[in-house]
Amino acid sequence: MTLRRLATILFAVAAALGAPFTSAWARAPSGAEVVAFHVPWDPASAPDLAAHKDRIDVFAPQWVALIAADGTLRLMPDPAAQSVLKTAPGVAVMPVVSNAHDSIWDTASASAMLASPAARAKVIARLTTLAKARGWAGYVFDFENLTPAGVAAYPGFVAQARKALGGQGRKAWVTAFLSADPSVLQPLSKASDRLVLMAYDECWSTSTPGPVAGEDWLEQLLPAKLAGLDAGKAMLAVGTYGYDWPIGKPATVTGVAPAQALAASKGAAITHDPASANAVYRYTDKGQKHTVWMTDAHVWAYELAAAKAAGLKGLAIWRLGLEDPAIWTTPAAAAPYGIGNPPAKLPRCFLLGSPWAKAAPQ
Repeated sequence: MTLRRLATILFAVAAALGAPFTSAWARAPSGAEVVAFHVPWDPASAPDLAAHKDRIDVFAPQWVALIAADGTLRLMPDPAAQSVLKTAPGVAVMPVVSNAHDSIWDTASASAMLASPAARAKVIARLTTLAKARGWAGYVFDFENLTPAGVAAYPGFVAQARKALGGQGRKAWVTAFLSADPSVLQPLSKASDRLVLMAYDECWSTSTPGPVAGEDWLEQLLPAKLAGLDAGKAMLAVGTYGYDWPIGKPATVTGVAPAQALAASKGAAITHDPASANAVYRYTDKGQKHTVWMTDAHVWAYELAAAKAAGLKGLAIWRLGLEDPAIWTTPAAAAPYGIGNPPAKLPRCFLLGSPWAKAAPQ
């Protein structure tokens, strides 16, 4: 019996016995968290939190932004979500701290702050004060587009924040793209209480059309990225949205439910790509051809199975307000998608306008 065949049988038995992860939000390992990311500017997000607050362990709102090299932070008002949280005492709040503000990733400010002991101390002092005053459980650090020097300094900053927050019984989590090099992932994992692996944007808004997060792509990357990491400290953040590409142009982000409704209105058949499991359809609007790819509940079922197979701490969704409503009740697949299938042929998405884009499927 091959290992793949044995794995298939074991997953089927586990599903039949009602093992963990057989329902969409059941826990994988004991005590696993379910994290829901949120942005204040999406009017659909707070109602989504209200509808599913009993299934969410950790709420991660994008509330704190680094806006200057000296460590100045900006807090984002969010009365809608804060009102819902008053009725959800069991949900831990861990705001996202990022260098995203005013429609940019502020590379210069974040990298300079990370290089400055005084600025780092200022940020951490402000965060610990806020967390204590507001009863937050900690923070999710999400600094992106850093300089090489910033990347090198980032784990030290996270460790410093973890020590300060840990003195209050709070946590310091950090995000990183699943596609990042292990040399980046390993120091961040050691420095933090939890490493949140962002497993989406295989294809992106300025790339050629393709899967948002191919299940074959995810399952091929996971073993290599988790090597040398404590999987029990890691969490998989999955994309729950879609991209709508006018052919030859950048895509716009779309919620899954609106994309499904658009397909119905256009008479377009939604299919699931055999290689990636992602949903896809094509339509024409005012003479412009479009391709839409999205991660719906079909993909979700396999992501749950993959997380269990990897021994991950839990799952996070990016983000509330965009997801297929069916994910909240969709059970995990009996086995990861890649079992018995050939490895993904990667990469399959290319920057629009690049020499390789011309040959990519549209």
